[in-house]
Amino acid sequence: MAGKRAAPKGSASAKKVARREDKTAAAIEWYQRQRPLYEHLAQKVEAVVREVLDDQKVQYHSITSRPKEVDSFAGKAAREEYTDPKKQIKDMAGVRIIAYVDSQARQIAELVERLFKVDPEHSVDTSVRLGVDKVGYRATHYVARFSKDRCRLPEYRRFDRLEFEIQVRTILQHAWAEIDHDRNYKFTGVLPDDIQRRFAVLSGVLELADREFDAIASSIDVYATGVAEMTEKGELDIPINTTSLREYMLTKFKDAVASGLEPIFGKEEASGSAIVEELAAFGISTLAELDNIVPVDLPRQTDLIKNFRFAGLVRDVMIIHDADRYFGKAWERHWTRLVTGPVLEAYGLDVAALAERHGLNVREES
Repeated sequence: MAGKRAAPKGSASAKKVARREDKTAAAIEWYQRQRPLYEHLAQKVEAVVREVLDDQKVQYHSITSRPKEVDSFAGKAAREEYTDPKKQIKDMAGVRIIAYVDSQARQIAELVERLFKVDPEHSVDTSVRLGVDKVGYRATHYVARFSKDRCRLPEYRRFDRLEFEIQVRTILQHAWAEIDHDRNYKFTGVLPDDIQRRFAVLSGVLELADREFDAIASSIDVYATGVAEMTEKGELDIPINTTSLREYMLTKFKDAVASGLEPIFGKEEASGSAIVEELAAFGISTLAELDNIVPVDLPRQTDLIKNFRFAGLVRDVMIIHDADRYFGKAWERHWTRLVTGPVLEAYGLDVAALAERHGLNVREES
């Protein structure tokens, strides 16, 4: 079968093609000049989003920004549907926010809608577009601009009326997008029916996993709230795990936390699993048992403990109660550097002697 013949030079069709090519070339040249502005715009949007999410203590996995690559812009601009690429291409500046679970993604999406002037015509929730009988790529894509009030500020004035895209996804939605769309050539195009079916099933499994992770995260929040309420009432017959220990410490040492005690277990043991294991080896399995060995006046010693983290404070409680039992049963050389005070010394322990007996390095308190 013969291919399409090129339109004769000088024909109306050839002139139309030439005009379109000229317009596309002009748009690409324009974008090459404007790209630094859109790069700056993307960075500004990222900074605003990051600041607000951090201020609102909304958890997220990552936030990234980028201006559209010139080649990518050129590819879009050459499509027939783009008669005016400079106005019709909406993602010349893009920000991607990746949340851990779907409930966080929804919370982030609500903040985005409040922060920026969203264009509903060009924004889309792909879950809605998939309907109830299809599975596949899911995310929320916003086309937006800065508000008029923000654009009155000198540092935002140059971005007045400029549009940008914000994508909000979960980690699993992002993984699916990377496989399905962006990175792996093997999965593009039309696949054989059996492989296409397996691909669709996998998409459904990822969506189910996303929902289950979200449900588990919600269950942990409910459990943490319950532990906090029971701890506040003094009902401490609760097994120790990282969640219950954290809620107990937040309640028991709330004044110290307000003064500077860090409510984390430490970078090297972010989950708190090491200190829970140490408590178990020490013979402490419930919050009530831990509470029984906390010196009565320790929570009020805010000046002594305000520079600590939860893990260090729990360890000091065990050492104060029975140093030989701690170093004999619980320590297992999880750490080898002993800070010289002031808590251990305030409760009558000889830090230098402890260090010598157990081969510890002693670091002066800064």
